[in-house]
Amino acid sequence: MKHKIAFPFLILIFTITLCTITPLHKSYGKEFSEKAPADVLKDPLRSFDERKAALNQLITSPSEELPSLLTNLLQNEKESVVFKRMVSEGIERLNNKDIFQQLESILFNKKSADSFARELSLETLTKVLQQNDKENFYQKLFRLANDSLENPNLRPAAIGYLSNVNFMPEKNKTWAQKIAQTRSEPAQVKTAALNYMEVNQQEELISLLPKVIRNESEDSNFRQIALLKAERNYTDALLPDLKNILESQREPFGVRRVALIILLQHESKETVLAILNPILAKEKTQRMRGELQDAIAKLKSE
Repeated sequence: MKHKIAFPFLILIFTITLCTITPLHKSYGKEFSEKAPADVLKDPLRSFDERKAALNQLITSPSEELPSLLTNLLQNEKESVVFKRMVSEGIERLNNKDIFQQLESILFNKKSADSFARELSLETLTKVLQQNDKENFYQKLFRLANDSLENPNLRPAAIGYLSNVNFMPEKNKTWAQKIAQTRSEPAQVKTAALNYMEVNQQEELISLLPKVIRNESEDSNFRQIALLKAERNYTDALLPDLKNILESQREPFGVRRVALIILLQHESKETVLAILNPILAKEKTQRMRGELQDAIAKLKSE
């Protein structure tokens, strides 16, 4: 009997509570939905689609405050990379000269903590710059690319852009070679320098690669990249370097394996066997012995 009384009583309490909360919820939702587009765009609690819709609305009828709002969001380290890319695309669509100047300030601000905002600024500026502004921009970008104190993730992007536009400075034409040969430079920056030379300084690259390949103190990954670039322009002059790398058990495994792959692809069966058999006889590392044994077995089966 007690249970029969309690159950309707609980339903009554639930109904009263629901009726009390529902108007408050509707009121809160209405207030939330009536926010200005700029407030919605700034609000990290709103969904990506809501913020995107707000951005589109703001670009349709831009205010004087919009450029600063967008560049602030671009530099906000708490925002996701996907959201920042959306903001960057919005900036491009806005096509506002003032905001492009702000992007340039972000890009060339070495003290900026957000390297991704700088990368997006570079990406956007390369698409929207007018012809008469480009030469000055190239010179600034060239200084950034050569600055060893600059962000090592941004410098390759700068070098890549200079390569794409076939930029060649009037002075200091060996800048890319210097970067590629400087031991203290990060591997990704040196790789970008090699890529630049591959597009704009082919003869200089061919002359430089043997120096990089022979340098045992050089970064292992960078030497492997140099070997692969040398393979694209393979000549018999590379054969002694490949042989020396394979013979030296001091060499990193990755470098020796790349040398072996290139040798197998470009030299005759007889030449390769004449090189590999004596190396296998002296090889002490099990991992490299396996590579050599498999290569020799494959050649003998052909």
